[in-house]
Amino acid sequence: MKEFTNSDNKNAGKQPQGVDSRTTKIWIPGKERAKTAALDQSGQQPAQTRKRPSQRKPAAQAQKPTAKQAAAQPTPASQPVRKRPAERKAAQQPVVSAIAAPAAQAAKPAPAKAAPAAKETKPAPQKAPQTAKTKKAKEKKPVEKIDRKQLVRPQLPPQEEQLPTEQAAEAAAKDAAAHMAQEPKLEERIKKKIKRDIKARKKRVIVIPIIIASLLFLSVFGVLATRFMARVNLGTVENTYIHETTSFSLTLAWDAVENAEGYHVYQKKENSEDYQQIDSTENLYDIVYGLQQATTYSFYVKAYSGTYESRDFIPVENVYTIPNSGNITEIYSASSGTIHVGWQGNNRADGYLLEFRTAGRDYREENRIMIERTDSTEYNITSLKANDVIGVRVSSYFIHEGEKIFGEPSVEHEIKVSDGTSRHTEQARSTEKMIALTFDDGPLDGTSGDRILDVLEKYNAKATFYMVGSAVEGHQENVKRKAALGMELGNHSYSHENYGDELPVEEIQQCSNAIFDACGQRPISFRSPGGITDDGILAECANEGMPLYTWSIDTHDWETLDADKVYHEVMDNVQDGDIILMHEIYDSTADAVERMVPELVKQGYKLVTCQELVRAKTGGDPQPGVEYSDMR
Repeated sequence: MKEFTNSDNKNAGKQPQGVDSRTTKIWIPGKERAKTAALDQSGQQPAQTRKRPSQRKPAAQAQKPTAKQAAAQPTPASQPVRKRPAERKAAQQPVVSAIAAPAAQAAKPAPAKAAPAAKETKPAPQKAPQTAKTKKAKEKKPVEKIDRKQLVRPQLPPQEEQLPTEQAAEAAAKDAAAHMAQEPKLEERIKKKIKRDIKARKKRVIVIPIIIASLLFLSVFGVLATRFMARVNLGTVENTYIHETTSFSLTLAWDAVENAEGYHVYQKKENSEDYQQIDSTENLYDIVYGLQQATTYSFYVKAYSGTYESRDFIPVENVYTIPNSGNITEIYSASSGTIHVGWQGNNRADGYLLEFRTAGRDYREENRIMIERTDSTEYNITSLKANDVIGVRVSSYFIHEGEKIFGEPSVEHEIKVSDGTSRHTEQARSTEKMIALTFDDGPLDGTSGDRILDVLEKYNAKATFYMVGSAVEGHQENVKRKAALGMELGNHSYSHENYGDELPVEEIQQCSNAIFDACGQRPISFRSPGGITDDGILAECANEGMPLYTWSIDTHDWETLDADKVYHEVMDNVQDGDIILMHEIYDSTADAVERMVPELVKQGYKLVTCQELVRAKTGGDPQPGVEYSDMR
């Protein structure tokens, strides 16, 4: 706070009577700070108060004021003071006085109150008395004529502010009050403008997304409406027909339907009332697998688009599968001019057809023998010429709507007719492509083993399972299912913990007993753990009537656990007569088998057991105690 004293004014007289020498504070609006004036009755200069940096004067200027500063010093209160234009303008600015009323009355003489002219007229300005210093300054620094356009107003040092008069204080108070009254209105106008700007921005933020969303909605709605109309108007699938039929599959084909994304295939089995969807495809045909041989079915196909289907359909009824081909199990000629033939029965067949021919000739009508008893699976062909080579085959049939439907004939077997002095059992090799899939180390908990059985059953395929005796004891149902499906049951030791010459023969016996206890059948073949076989193992297998099998393709499924690698290992290397090693205990193997079996069947491979493979390729039964690796 700045202080003012009488000693600051060099032209001031004695201290007026009635004015307190204590410090008095005044409030000046606008600058919002307090000013003080110290009145000292003794007339001595009080201690200088601390000023702001902008108000501080250089020491040289404080000691030696310039001529202008000397002229501007205030005169005694009894004389009028001439002020510069800037000071007169500052005096007109709003100022509110905070001087105590008693002090103001004491400072103003009584006769001055009755002089009304003081408010209306200003005293004539008087020139400040010229001192020797000012004359000397004028002589040293004469005034030069300067172009007003180039004149730059100098920055004057801050001057000591004079105490406002009562009239200036009242005017300043009015101006301050008017200014303060306008501030709320200005603030209100600013707030209103801000609100308007915010509302305008909100409108832009809301309207633009609404427009974009509307355009997107219209586009999506148009696409959906078009698709909906296309789906509703899906046509009926026409000209459905049967392209090919086997004992366990058939191929359906049909014409295309406009706007269809795909087709659903429905099936109804004989003696069933309801159709069930069995397949979905984007092609114009479908191969239906897993059918039962010698059975009648009905089918129809519907087009679909999304969740919509064709309303109408045209069924294809009374479609049948053919019976399984018969397999000749024995053939020999012991009597002169006679051949004895035995074959595997078919419980879905109504009879069998036995055919024979002389080598180098075709099958003829007169050499066909119809056997109408299904409980008979053997026959003696007589009246043959001794020493002739005769080819024999057998097939089964069932009756559909009064017509005999024949299955594929079995593999032909050739034999020399006996002349009564010798017995002939010579048989020819099969030319059909065959492979044997084998699965080790089961059964175990999980779904992999059942999934493998499911796909084999669906495609009417066979395989050989080499089981561990300790695992069999806890999974009897799985073993029973394998036996019921015609799979070959194999022995893989009881614990699978010993190899080669370290494998005791008791483990082979224990495993055989465990399999028999589970399903009532004994294993008919053996595979050594790790494929390591010694003479002791061969001798025990010969005693139990079991041949041994290794493999020609190792999938390494136990090592990679990768379905793709297992699949390609088989499909890239498979040949007619291969024995393929896998393990039924891995889900990755089940994944590979589900892809592998349909493709092998499509390529014309017949999936058989190890025993069937040896019989077909050698013409005889596998020998106990003999180890086979392939039938290429």
